[in-house]
Amino acid sequence: MNYFKSIFISLALISSNSFAATDCTTTIDRIWAGDEGYIWFHLNNNGSFKMSSTDLDQKSILAMGMTALTTGNSIVVRYDEDNADCTSGNRDDLRGIYLYGRTL
Repeated sequence: MNYFKSIFISLALISSNSFAATDCTTTIDRIWAGDEGYIWFHLNNNGSFKMSSTDLDQKSILAMGMTALTTGNSIVVRYDEDNADCTSGNRDDLRGIYLYGRTL
């Protein structure tokens, strides 16, 4: 019985780390495209992240980013790292973004 309890606790600890992430709420300052297919997002909190052309989410996140930039809407940027510094630059551990709608 203790063996199964140990296995269960170990799996719970391992799986909780796989959900670790950091959400950063900000707006987009500017977007750069170039450097062999990379897209760079520069954020108003002084942070930035990049996406390579091989990233399957690049086009979707670029479309959402351009919408956020032109409308001034906020985004939530989710990084893989737990407790990541939202103001650090040159990040490449992007998990995804949320686009906020405007409050009327």
